[in-house]
Amino acid sequence: MKLTCTLILFVSLISTNLFAQQIPNNSFEDWSGNNMTGWVSTNGLTALGNPQTVFKSNDAHSGSFACEINTFKITNKPPVYVPTYAGSIFVGKQILLSSFPGFPFTERPTEFRFWYKYNARNQDTANTLILTTRWNTLANKRDTLSRTFQIMTDSVGVYTEMVVKLNVFDTLTNPDTAIIFYSSASNFASKEGAKLLIDELRFAGGTVGIKEALGTTDFSMYPNPLRNESLKINVNSNEAQLELSNLSGEVVYKNPALTQGKVELELNLAKGLYLVKVSDQRGVLVKKLLIE
Repeated sequence: MKLTCTLILFVSLISTNLFAQQIPNNSFEDWSGNNMTGWVSTNGLTALGNPQTVFKSNDAHSGSFACEINTFKITNKPPVYVPTYAGSIFVGKQILLSSFPGFPFTERPTEFRFWYKYNARNQDTANTLILTTRWNTLANKRDTLSRTFQIMTDSVGVYTEMVVKLNVFDTLTNPDTAIIFYSSASNFASKEGAKLLIDELRFAGGTVGIKEALGTTDFSMYPNPLRNESLKINVNSNEAQLELSNLSGEVVYKNPALTQGKVELELNLAKGLYLVKVSDQRGVLVKKLLIE
């Protein structure tokens, strides 16, 4: 009995600590005036004549505070005039007039969860956008590894947990940044009086791509060395990617969807040593191929 309890506690600790990188100020307990620590909001635009839309609320699911995001009617006319103004927030920081969305994040969750209450108005919808990205040094751009847009349509009078399944594009690459965005309305035709309360944000649901490792027995090719004949490759996977490159890193053959688990290649390549890379959701394997 004692051993069973110990195992249950151990599994519980693993589940709790699976995503060690916490969302900054995820329960909205830390504020400086009307601004949340670690977050940027539309409150920064009040100097332009827009109303304050984001507030520290005592109506929390847990702890002392939650974040309240509102849609208000604009009574005066700021430089960019719309009749109503939806509040929004995103995790990140602001330096002078420049905003930098996101926070350092290198894990691959499958879910995003939060507690919310919503006062809907005239078929308008609140929404949240969750992204994970990574800087691509070769292409000199930021790649989006997952992108999920979730709307909230109906009024919810008591705190309810929203579970968002993340739409992951790349199951093999770890991100370096996560971006989280909320708005009390879906577009510029927002409806006055909409109010969104959010609390206790967290990533959850296990880790994308964590399965039994791709082993050397899952990938075979022959003949090797290769002499004026076709190369036969077998992979124990229905969703593998195959790539052949020379020692300079130049990709000379690529098959992004090896759905049948095998392929026969007629290669017209110069003699020398090549690298054959196979990857799927379990990992990556690389073997050397000699062409004589």
